[in-house]
Amino acid sequence: MLHTVNQLPVELSFLESISFGDTILFTGNAIYAAKKNKNSLNLLQQAFKHLNFCVLSNDVIKQGLSFNEILNRVTIIDEKDYRHITKNNIAIKSCN
Repeated sequence: MLHTVNQLPVELSFLESISFGDTILFTGNAIYAAKKNKNSLNLLQQAFKHLNFCVLSNDVIKQGLSFNEILNRVTIIDEKDYRHITKNNIAIKSCN
């Protein structure tokens, strides 16, 4: 299942409630949850074991971040990738 999150904060309880192998797409200002810093690493570290994370490249640019500022285990995707994952995921759940 694909979960889209577009606002901060991202709660640990939310991440823990998501099924193994699901993907979280951070959009809007929620991409700051995927930015390299102590808080994001602590929040996502356990979740990396069972979830996939991605951000849209356009959102990274819109928020004034560089791709190097995104955590290593977060995939940066473009619009083509986005269309692919939304087409191939049976259910999409938006949060926030």
